[in-house]
Amino acid sequence: KPFNRTKALDFLRNLIIRKDKESKNKQNEK
Repeated sequence: KPFNRTKALDFLRNLIIRKDKESKNKQNEK
């Protein structure tokens, strides 16, 4: 079976967005 590339890209994008939001929240706490 061919690897589902779009699904992997969406997963990575969601991880990056989540980390970005967390880092922004930490900056706001200061």
